[in-house]
Amino acid sequence: MSVVCLTASSYLETANLSAGAVAEMAAIDKTSKYQELAAQYTFQPIAVESLGSVDSDTHKFLLDLRQRITAAFLLQHISVLFRFNSVLLFDSFELGD
Repeated sequence: MSVVCLTASSYLETANLSAGAVAEMAAIDKTSKYQELAAQYTFQPIAVESLGSVDSDTHKFLLDLRQRITAAFLLQHISVLFRFNSVLLFDSFELGD
């Protein structure tokens, strides 16, 4: 993960281009630094600017992650509801002697 400060003199010119431009540059730098890992692993650079902007790949990654977590969370809760309903259904039957 890279967090870059927009007010650093080395980033001022790039920061004036657009929101997220410095984060894009940091992500490119991080990708080139760890390019050897990409052959063996899935590498996802995460670059955030000090004022909150992120690069486009980080944005897509975080949206995908949020969607996967939400889906998993919903599936877990639906599973719990099914189990609870089956317990209620079972308890509603009278067991004969």
